[in-house]
Amino acid sequence: MGLKFKQGGDVRTRADILLDAPENRRQKRKIMFGRAFQNIFSSVIIVGGVGFITYCSSLYMGSVVDIGDITGKTRLERTQKIKATVDEMPLIKKRTLIFPVFEYLAVDRIYLRRGQSILATYSLPKNSQLNLTFNQCKAVPVLEIFRCKTVSDQSETIGNKTTGFVEFTALRSGFYHFKNSVTKSPNSTLKPYLDYTVVWQRGGKQAH
Repeated sequence: MGLKFKQGGDVRTRADILLDAPENRRQKRKIMFGRAFQNIFSSVIIVGGVGFITYCSSLYMGSVVDIGDITGKTRLERTQKIKATVDEMPLIKKRTLIFPVFEYLAVDRIYLRRGQSILATYSLPKNSQLNLTFNQCKAVPVLEIFRCKTVSDQSETIGNKTTGFVEFTALRSGFYHFKNSVTKSPNSTLKPYLDYTVVWQRGGKQAH
């Protein structure tokens, strides 16, 4: 008995497959592009989330864990080192390529426990006045990092020195924002890293 094969109406010919091939390739590229975009988007979200958590944690964890315990140098030792080299702190007169990096990464907020301090080391041009402010924020976890509603403040004005230190002590545990500005006669505002330098650093408890 011979076998017979019946070709149905829905069977595609070789010509049909060849004609549809370009469309199939376009569809495949579209799917692959969509998946690649999703992967990139997911990676950006994950990396951004990790970076955000790391940044926020770093501002709080320093009040509990001293990095000096890992490096072998206490906060007091690090403070003394800065004091010993303050006279050599350069004033950056020319704008450099890394100037925006210095400006962006400058620490101006941190969490402190009661009794902990923050130390401002400065190097100023002659005949200038340094204004320092140290503000405690209303307790709103995480949000206080980005928006500070001041509940108490301390300030200090330096007008007769070019180098030195100012130490602020936290009277209560909380999140603090601090900032500085320098003016020079006749009332011209100077730019940080270009005209003067102020470095903020944790001072530990009663660091003197």
